[in-house]
Amino acid sequence: MSDVIGFIGLGFMGLGMASNIRKGGYDLWVKGRRNRAPVESLVSQGAQEAASPREMAEKNAISFTCACRTRRRSKRPCAARTASSPAPGPA
Repeated sequence: MSDVIGFIGLGFMGLGMASNIRKGGYDLWVKGRRNRAPVESLVSQGAQEAASPREMAEKNAISFTCACRTRRRSKRPCAARTASSPAPGPA
């Protein structure tokens, strides 16, 4: 029996990471927030969708989060930031 892994944050980077976890043969629970397409893609690969972060935590032994911290008014996604253009400081 494989480990059950949870993943929150299925954006630009998180989707690829979660997909590789699933391809590695692990049971995967996912929780998306805004965009349904990544969730549906992973579910079609055999992942389970959690209704809440709490449900996911109850279903798995390992949890990953992949989150981007940007100001809402920022026009550049996190993936576009570089060392010369760091993320904004504390809110």
